[in-house]
Amino acid sequence: MTTAPTLQTIDHIHDSDPAGAAESLRSLVQRGIPADELPRFCWLVNHVIGEKLGAWGEARSILSSTVPESERPAQPLPPGRRRASGR
Repeated sequence: MTTAPTLQTIDHIHDSDPAGAAESLRSLVQRGIPADELPRFCWLVNHVIGEKLGAWGEARSILSSTVPESERPAQPLPPGRRRASGR
């Protein structure tokens, strides 16, 4: 099973059930995150565990132990959002 469906589910429930979404994110850590899913995973960890639950230390720890620094997005964004061009 790929992580994409799980991340999609987490994305759908994270507002109504942040604790459940966080638990699902923690379980993904054990399975590993494919490179193409890293931006979404990083954003969800920051948003759910960091912002919604206020557990910034845990979010940082998960990202540090799961995602190699060279593969971490500089600034995780929600799916479908683009960075401002700076113009």
